[in-house]
Amino acid sequence: MLRARLIRQAAQGYRASGRSSYYFASAKLRHDPFYTLLLTEGLVPAGARIVDLGCAQALLAAWLAAAQRCYRAGYWDKSCPAPATVASYRGIDRNESEIRRARQALGDAADLVVGDLGAAPLTGATLIVMLDVLHYLDFEAQRRLLSRVRAALPADGVLLVRVGDCAHGLRAQLSGWVDSLVLRRRGYGSGPLHRRPLAEWLLLLGELGFTVHEVARQQSLTYANALLRATVQTC
Repeated sequence: MLRARLIRQAAQGYRASGRSSYYFASAKLRHDPFYTLLLTEGLVPAGARIVDLGCAQALLAAWLAAAQRCYRAGYWDKSCPAPATVASYRGIDRNESEIRRARQALGDAADLVVGDLGAAPLTGATLIVMLDVLHYLDFEAQRRLLSRVRAALPADGVLLVRVGDCAHGLRAQLSGWVDSLVLRRRGYGSGPLHRRPLAEWLLLLGELGFTVHEVARQQSLTYANALLRATVQTC
């Protein structure tokens, strides 16, 4: 019941952006396990200053705000940690239409910017989120962006990143087709994808100075990915 309430509240603001935006928000929040994991695993630190790279409609901001409203109203599952209060949220995406819809839904509750992820300002962030975006960058750009993230995060900072695992045969192939469709749907044509096996993602993050914890491995017919929580190595 709590999850259904959260989905309704988080998606409600997207009615201002049109029916397609609202129904996409509802479906994404319902079917993507990330949003539930975010709360059940307590993945957002208290007072986080969030930078969401590749934020699309900024559903993360809407979800966290809905969680706060439900908690304050007394609608909460006692087996779940209390949702963290967020100090700030900045969402960055190169798609102007997505950012426009996010602004219509969230108003002044979020700082939403059209921009290139590779040059996105990261200063001040304590939690950087990248969901299913790295494989749209070439391998060198992936390394550069992750290096910038590592340099920007403070000692207690966190990177939440979800990456595809291309070492899963047919499932990985289907996932690649879905990602290509997403590119075309968002108006970027059918550019190449730059995917890695999960073992290579873990190796790359370790080389760049992160300590990585695998939060969850998620699989369906059309995807195989892993949600990773990376912190800055201290020694």
